[in-house]
Amino acid sequence: MIRPLRQLHQRTFMALGFFLPLALALGILARQPFPVTDPLAAPRLPAPPPFPVTVWERNDLFGSLPIRMTLLRETQSDGALAVELSATKDDFIQPDLMAYWVPGNPPLTHQLPDHARLLGGFNADALPLPPAAATTNGVLVLYSLANNAIVEVSQPIRFNEPTP
Repeated sequence: MIRPLRQLHQRTFMALGFFLPLALALGILARQPFPVTDPLAAPRLPAPPPFPVTVWERNDLFGSLPIRMTLLRETQSDGALAVELSATKDDFIQPDLMAYWVPGNPPLTHQLPDHARLLGGFNADALPLPPAAATTNGVLVLYSLANNAIVEVSQPIRFNEPTP
């Protein structure tokens, strides 16, 4: 009884030893190729307007932090305004720092007011200002998204006034 079963198992395993690698090779040859998709075209955003004219530079608008703010304009006498914020990396390291414009001089503690306007990331070249920034006083707020907290608030400023 045992000898016929052992002979059957021996023949079965020999057959499996031959057919399994053959089935694997045929399965690999018969599989469909991976679908190749065309790369999506990069979305074309309109280029921000250039701001070649420097109106003024100030280092005293943010009290406790060494931040330099440069006011830029599209043309020498007229056009949209933008600010450029910069600081040395050694003195000022904050994660995910965003710049907001808040009209008026509201008391800011930990939360941004609802009417705060996002200008962009702190490290951006030029942050276009809303048109209301040239006609009304307001403050620039530096807000850390990672810490979910206001980092610094500038002194109240109106951007169409010359630097003192």
